Amino acid sequence: FTKIFNPSPLIAGRYLQKYFESNKTSFEEEVRKILYQEIERETKSKLMDEIIRYCIAPGKSPNLNSIITYNFDDILEFNIQKSSLDLPYKSIYGNGMDVDTGELPIYHVPGYLPEKGKLSEANQITFGESVYHKQYTDTYSWNNIVQINKFRENNCLFIGTSLTDPNTRRLLDIANQQRT
Repeated sequence: FTKIFNPSPLIAGRYLQKYFESNKTSFEEEVRKILYQEIERETKSKLMDEIIRYCIAPGKSPNLNSIITYNFDDILEFNIQKSSLDLPYKSIYGNGMDVDTGELPIYHVPGYLPEKGKLSEANQITFGESVYHKQYTDTYSWNNIVQINKFRENNCLFIGTSLTDPNTRRLLDIANQQRT
């Protein structure tokens, strides 16, 4: 499949989504199965440990406003839970999901596929070209608004991203224009 659609994973994603839709199978369920198939939950990660330590609020002054992740998985949430830290958080992956005071919002802007639990419409992931184009053109989608606001109003630290996604660069440009 990769040889045919190389080098565009968006085009491959589009065809995979169409395939699963035509077979009445949930694309997100299939991605979730593969996503967690080889994850070793007990593997220690120095990077993950440092990210979680950075999330800790000393006293009542938080180190960070929120986390925006471009991952579908719940690895960050799992590691927060398994730590012995009292770090309230909420995974945000759809419109209208609010956080309570004192919770650290973890925004899954391309969608969220937790390892366990029932998936719903809110768990749709930005993987194929059709969903990507919808998000790209809808400036007022919740995930675009969150990113623009965070990029404009906060210092942002990017970890593990190459910034090759044209939509992310477009949102950074919009946020930068709004700052001046």
